[in-house]
Amino acid sequence: MKQSRKDKSRVTIQAVAAKAGVSPMTVSNVFNRKGKVGEDTRRRVLAVIDEMGYVPSQAARHLVGAAPARIGILYHDTSSMFINAALAAVTIAASQRGLQLLMREAGSFEPERIFESAAALVRSGADGLLLLPPFAEVLAHCAQFAALGVPAAAIATARALPGMSTVRIDNQAAAQAVTSLLIANGRR
Repeated sequence: MKQSRKDKSRVTIQAVAAKAGVSPMTVSNVFNRKGKVGEDTRRRVLAVIDEMGYVPSQAARHLVGAAPARIGILYHDTSSMFINAALAAVTIAASQRGLQLLMREAGSFEPERIFESAAALVRSGADGLLLLPPFAEVLAHCAQFAALGVPAAAIATARALPGMSTVRIDNQAAAQAVTSLLIANGRR
């Protein structure tokens, strides 16, 4: 569920700045890794960002031209041919469209760890997320993930998921088409 502009529960850059004892510009510089910020100040601001769960307004970032759109992808097991093919295809598509691709390997299948990996992508500046199995299935039912307010698309899910776009294949029709092709080429 996306948060509306009137949602007062969203943590603002001003609230982070006030709690960290710095200016909003300093918070922005820390978050975007720009400008000169002392290491102690950087650590303090990052701690407050983490504590408060600050996620910058993507609309505001685009208005000021902060960065090109960033797409995050959450994946696991690069030894899988499917995962490697999906990562390659996403990398090419993002490059062709001038998007920055942020990639994060989830080290665990525990729901809390999956959410933390997705939230880390958002904190890194992802404007939207692509989720490979099984992450979309877990996050589709996670209230914390919905509260991030970041659009997500699930790749290769078995069924449609609430609150997410899904890219799916009809496995039965695909299997029939492959079998028909093999038979048409004289295979048994």
